Amino acid sequence: MQTFAAFLRGINVAGQKSIKMVELKAMMEDLGFEEVQTYIQSGNIFFKSKEKEEGKLQAKIKKGILDTFNFVVPVLVWPTSLINEYLKSNPYLSKKPEEGRLYYTLLSEKPTKENVEKLMALANDIDLYTVHEKIIYILVNTKYSDSKFSNNLIEKVLKVEATTRNHATMVKMGGG
Repeated sequence: MQTFAAFLRGINVAGQKSIKMVELKAMMEDLGFEEVQTYIQSGNIFFKSKEKEEGKLQAKIKKGILDTFNFVVPVLVWPTSLINEYLKSNPYLSKKPEEGRLYYTLLSEKPTKENVEKLMALANDIDLYTVHEKIIYILVNTKYSDSKFSNNLIEKVLKVEATTRNHATMVKMGGG
């Protein structure tokens, strides 16, 4: 059994795509996942699974959400070991930023070099950012609401699904 974290995008935001965490936990257990726990209302789930292929887990959870709640949401599944690896690789930790200014955009797959170059061309004075494999590290120089990097923009430029979490959430989802 391996421990994974699932990140759902766009649930419980502005009254849309509402899912109660107790119902989400029950759905995950009905799908056969073990030791299921949710973290805050924005769609973060810990679970254990014998299946180790992230793509199969994502598809199973997406279908479970569609069957149970009647809507589709992007789902990204990562082993907690990968989350911890990415946390340790964050190039902005050495700057000792305030926790509320450090964000992680999780990508469904590694983007093409060409699309990464397009994203890097959008450099600005608000955000410092680095694309590393399936994650974008973002250090916001002001506040996140000023950031130019919405999930929609990142998905459009990189042509992959994305969802963003703050540093505290990522630490928690890594098991910390």
